[in-house]
Amino acid sequence: MNKSRKISSWVLSLLAAIAFIGIATTTQAAVVSFSDILDGNRDASLFDPATTLVDPSDGNILNIGLNDFTATFGTIQALDTLSLMITAPAGYYINALNYTEIGSGAASDGVAIATGSIVVNNVPVNFVSQTFLPNSGSEWSITPILPNSIFDDQPSVVAVSIINSLFAVGSDFDTWITKDLATLTVGLGVTQVPIPSSLFLLGSGLFAIIGRMRRKK
Repeated sequence: MNKSRKISSWVLSLLAAIAFIGIATTTQAAVVSFSDILDGNRDASLFDPATTLVDPSDGNILNIGLNDFTATFGTIQALDTLSLMITAPAGYYINALNYTEIGSGAASDGVAIATGSIVVNNVPVNFVSQTFLPNSGSEWSITPILPNSIFDDQPSVVAVSIINSLFAVGSDFDTWITKDLATLTVGLGVTQVPIPSSLFLLGSGLFAIIGRMRRKK
């Protein structure tokens, strides 16, 4: 009897370990889907949907394509909008979004500005503008902080619009501003624990073995 109990305990421990590994693996592999990626500027696509692609190393990162997103003293304003939908996999919800854009700029005798906003499920968040005054210049970056309340309802689908404006006012090409990189990273939360069906089959087989061993005794 003691031997049977030891075997039962061992099997249960094995099942728990396999289930834990299966859950962890499933969580790590969970990725969202990006769809309806549309550019809002029909005249000149500064955001480029064709080169807006999922990062090859992380399926929850979207690398946003850019097409000469630059303003100079001759092209005073560069304005464009990118919209998309994000859908969480079954058993998950979207609990965070992190948008980051990086660029550079300079102003000789003028002013260069990067500004914009991101709208997530109809909640707008304005960027902190990056401004270059005369005789200044460097790299710049923008990472808006989204309120946690956006994700309180554990949304499985999120609509996103990114609105960007670059301005450059000066007398020569030494006043300019450009956007070089933009990424959108999605965080996921678990709404229900997705256990692979193979674990249930394995468990059934192990318990059947225990039953046979007990009957033999």
